[in-house]
Amino acid sequence: MRNLRLPRFALLFLLIPLTSLFSQVVQTDKGKVEFIGLKRWSIKMIEDSLAVYVPKGHGLWGCAADLVGSLRFADASVIRYSEDSGLYSVITVVEPQDSARIQYRSKPSGSSANMPDFAALKSIIHKDFMAFQFALINYHLYSTGGIDSARIVVRDWGVDSVAVNAIWALLSEKNTQADKSLAVWTSLNNPDPSNRAIACAILTNFPEDDLTWWSLMDALRDKEPMVNTAARQALSVLMKSSPRTVDWAPCLQTLRFLLAGTNLFSYTTLLEVLQHTNVSPILASLLLEESTTDLLLAYLNAHHSRERRLARGLLSKLAGKDLGDDAHVWKQWLENVIQKD
Repeated sequence: MRNLRLPRFALLFLLIPLTSLFSQVVQTDKGKVEFIGLKRWSIKMIEDSLAVYVPKGHGLWGCAADLVGSLRFADASVIRYSEDSGLYSVITVVEPQDSARIQYRSKPSGSSANMPDFAALKSIIHKDFMAFQFALINYHLYSTGGIDSARIVVRDWGVDSVAVNAIWALLSEKNTQADKSLAVWTSLNNPDPSNRAIACAILTNFPEDDLTWWSLMDALRDKEPMVNTAARQALSVLMKSSPRTVDWAPCLQTLRFLLAGTNLFSYTTLLEVLQHTNVSPILASLLLEESTTDLLLAYLNAHHSRERRLARGLLSKLAGKDLGDDAHVWKQWLENVIQKD
């Protein structure tokens, strides 16, 4: 593996004191691109660095992987929105100097365990992973009795209906306490990423247990994209089909890691899930610290409305009241919470 180094001018730039360059927007030939979370870097620095280190890449429009792989950003994600004015891309970043905030789970050790109970699902995943993802994303339609709606969605999207229906049927069979216990353990401990992803999907059958929600939150910190994507999709399914109040107190450390920027592709899902599960204001002083509030403030200062709305929504839950859309008011409230802690 080659050693990756920051551009020389970037190293010099890191010596400049922190500023509040939380959100920057640039127009590209593929639509607007907004960067959230920039402090020491600017869009011009990123553009110039990409031209040198990834000359054949996608440029600013699709640089999340390049930011992490070539420019050594601690984490990055991109969300694309199709709007009347064209494509709008939101790229969220954690800069290199904050890499200690990114805390993925250690890879489970040992050889991949053979799991006969998962064999049928695993076979389908290996043949058609997209069918598995589609089935999981829309599992709430099937599991809540909307079978006709589910079939319409399958037809409209043109996916393999045989594979999708087989996955739904197999998932729905995993509904016992033994299945839940096995899925919880497997989602976090089995060395095979396929088994961990399947376990995340199975956990959507048990929304009434807080352990389900905690396990899926922890699985968001899995380094394997197959697994953390399944966990994110499973949480979205639960949020849509079975929203309920969850006691997040036993999951505080995981939430702090995620709020600090671990797995930024799941950040918006994290904010939504915490709101829909009525995260308690009692936890505000335990969750909110410098490392976990940087991105929330950056989202409050975002140009794109969805990011502002999500940050405001979560903070309103934690404050026990809505302080409005003025980011400076929220910043003062956050400072008071951190000082009291």
